[in-house]
Amino acid sequence: MLGGDRNCKFFHATVKANRVKNSLRFLVDENGIEHSLNRDKGSIVATYFENMFQSSFPANMDSVLNGFHQRVSSEMNLELTSAVSEQEIYNAVFSIDAKSAPGPDGFTAIFFQKNWNLIKDQVIAEIFGFFNSGVLPKDWNHTHLCLIPKISNPQRMSDIRPISLCSVLYKIVSKILSSRLKKHLPVLVSPTQSAFVAERLVSDNILIANEIMHNLRTNDKMSKNSLAFKTDMSKAYDRV
Repeated sequence: MLGGDRNCKFFHATVKANRVKNSLRFLVDENGIEHSLNRDKGSIVATYFENMFQSSFPANMDSVLNGFHQRVSSEMNLELTSAVSEQEIYNAVFSIDAKSAPGPDGFTAIFFQKNWNLIKDQVIAEIFGFFNSGVLPKDWNHTHLCLIPKISNPQRMSDIRPISLCSVLYKIVSKILSSRLKKHLPVLVSPTQSAFVAERLVSDNILIANEIMHNLRTNDKMSKNSLAFKTDMSKAYDRV
C-alpha cells in the first residue's frame, strides 16, 4: 500500500505478539529462583553487572605489567592529552547518528545538530569543563539499559544482550576520545587483532583460518609438517 500498513486487527495483533515475545516476565537469579517483580529483576541486573565489572584489586601492578613494552610514544601521548578544540567538539556532535535512541535526558543528537547555533556555547563550555577537571558529572553517566533477548523466552541475564542508551553529552566525550585513539590504534594494536581497527575486518581472520585448514587437508607437505588444534577459551575462562 502507498500509505503504509493498514491500521487493522492483524497489525495490532502482530505488534502485541512481538511485545509479548520480547517481554521479560521474570528473571532467574544465581540461586535458580524466579523473580517477577520489577524491583527484584532490577536487583538481579545490577548484581550481574557489578560482578562482571568488579576488580580483583591487584596489590602490585608492576608484577601484572611485567614484560609489557611501552607502545605509546611521547609524541602520541602529547597529542592524546592536548587541549580539546571547538572543532573536535563540532565534529563529535555531527558524527553521532541523529536518529539514535535517546538516553535518560530524552534528547537525541538531532536536537543538538538542528539547534547547534543556539546551544553550542553552553555545550562547548560543559565539554571543556570535563576535560579540564577530569570529573564526569553524574547526570552524564546515567544510562538506560535496553535488554534485547538473544533467544526466545529468556530467563537469565546471560540470555539477554544489553544495549546502553547514553546521553548525548556522554557520547560527545566518548567520540572525541575514540577519534584521538583511532589514528594510533594500527600502531598500538597487534596486527592479529582485526576487530575495532580501521581498515581491518573480523572476516579476514575467518578467511585465513579457512585457508589454513584447506591447505592442511590438500597440501601434503604442509599436512606432514604442520599441526592445528582448537581451544575452547570460554571453558578455560570459566575454570579460572
